[in-house]
Amino acid sequence: MKWRRRKLRQGLKNYYAILGVSPGASQKAIQKAFWKLAQTCHPDVNPDPDAGEKFKEMVEAYQALKRPGERDDYDARIISEFCESYLGSFEGKKETAEKPRPVVQRIIKKGF
Repeated sequence: MKWRRRKLRQGLKNYYAILGVSPGASQKAIQKAFWKLAQTCHPDVNPDPDAGEKFKEMVEAYQALKRPGERDDYDARIISEFCESYLGSFEGKKETAEKPRPVVQRIIKKGF
């Protein structure tokens, strides 16, 4: 779907894209991707002047995704961003027969 490729608003970074993993990746896959990137992107190894900023961003992404509780919080923020920006605000609207929960579950399973 096209909405998966859209950028998130309000400056919310896509930590999965920074680490190069899918949203359904396991904790072990996230750790492996971080360490692989750290070996090549660390400022002591990489002579690129922007290597320090990229490494800080990568560490921030890993910190948000390495613990299951923090990862769930991050996923919830992304889902709420999606719901607000693409489905519209639910405030003041009558509740419909179809609840947004199945949509949220599909987003988590397929990735965003």
